[in-house]
Amino acid sequence: MHAATKKVICFLGLLAIAACSQDSGGDGDGDGDGDNTADAGPDVDAVASTSCFDTPKTTAPDPLEIEGTVVTLFGSNPVDAATIEARQRTDDVVVVDQTTAGDGLFALSIDSGGAPWGGYFAITRTDMFTTYVYFSSSVSESFTGEEVPLADDGDIALMQTLLGLQIDTTQGMAVVQVFDCDGAPAAGARISFAPSGDVIYTDDNTPDLDATETDASGGALGLNLGVGESTVTIEIGDATVTTAIRAEAQSLVGLFVKP
Repeated sequence: MHAATKKVICFLGLLAIAACSQDSGGDGDGDGDGDNTADAGPDVDAVASTSCFDTPKTTAPDPLEIEGTVVTLFGSNPVDAATIEARQRTDDVVVVDQTTAGDGLFALSIDSGGAPWGGYFAITRTDMFTTYVYFSSSVSESFTGEEVPLADDGDIALMQTLLGLQIDTTQGMAVVQVFDCDGAPAAGARISFAPSGDVIYTDDNTPDLDATETDASGGALGLNLGVGESTVTIEIGDATVTTAIRAEAQSLVGLFVKP
């Protein structure tokens, strides 16, 4: 599969996941481990471990350290003058923010009081689409070294070409990534949006309009979401997870579904 197509499907990979590893120099198989041997992927026939979804985590590092790089959607070039904000879900209050320099790096420290933080991230630049990153449960761990992409009109046009799909940028768009209790991408998850939204799953990381659940990548694309709040329901094994996101015109939303 073309590397750019793979990145479209995984373009909101804020958390490190095996299904969305980036190509790098000297790494012929593109899995980021520096060798040319393809690692075994998730077993699509395996039953996802889901029991932990009924047991929310109750502790978190204090502070939570969130570090990474804002990059262009295609090319992974550092983006300067981008503002990344950590916002409370309850009232959208910004608890900490930072604007990137030429290297695109950011480092946020969020006071958690030792409990999981109920928030989301907004990444903005005036001449690019806004990226929002949501989580199905409160954030209970720090993460570092991940890339957060921003897109412009040219990126969206290229996405349409690579995916073979028409994208209405006046409507909301979301990428949902589902993980099981072992932290692996979860096959067999079924996703829906309310009040409206079209769900496109993948088959072997390629969009499949006939698919009805996630493949081994654990990911799906939501298009034509109404602008405003959407309720997302994810059925995975015996567990049902319900959460909310807010979509806007000319924005990209990433939702990570994990315990």
